[in-house]
Amino acid sequence: MPGCDRSLWLQVHHIVHWEDGGPTDSHNLICICSKHHRLHHDGGLGITGNADAPGGLTFTNRHGLVLDPAGQPSAPRPGDMPRVAPYDGPTGERLHKHLIHYAKTQPPPGHDPDGASGSGGDGASPDRERTSAA
Repeated sequence: MPGCDRSLWLQVHHIVHWEDGGPTDSHNLICICSKHHRLHHDGGLGITGNADAPGGLTFTNRHGLVLDPAGQPSAPRPGDMPRVAPYDGPTGERLHKHLIHYAKTQPPPGHDPDGASGSGGDGASPDRERTSAA
């Protein structure tokens, strides 16, 4: 996307949408940030062309005017990556179900868990016709 400097947390987008028969091949896939991805699906950004060809993509605004190219994105530097603790993996411990206790919650006001509220206690909704067995 011309002018966008995002290089992390990008989303893969099908240029010809997958649901419209677009293939999941590199020439039809582009990585764009969530802001521009949403803008495209809202109709504010057009994307056409071949993603494999240098300069092969054309971006247009909502009026169909071509946006000026703004150079090539750079790869993220190692210092740009988030720092996270190493994952040690599962410990192999067993789950002791008898040690787990769930707090009982109260139903929201106006909610009858037995279905009897406003229905005469038969579980039917108040607007449904009732029949008697007599």
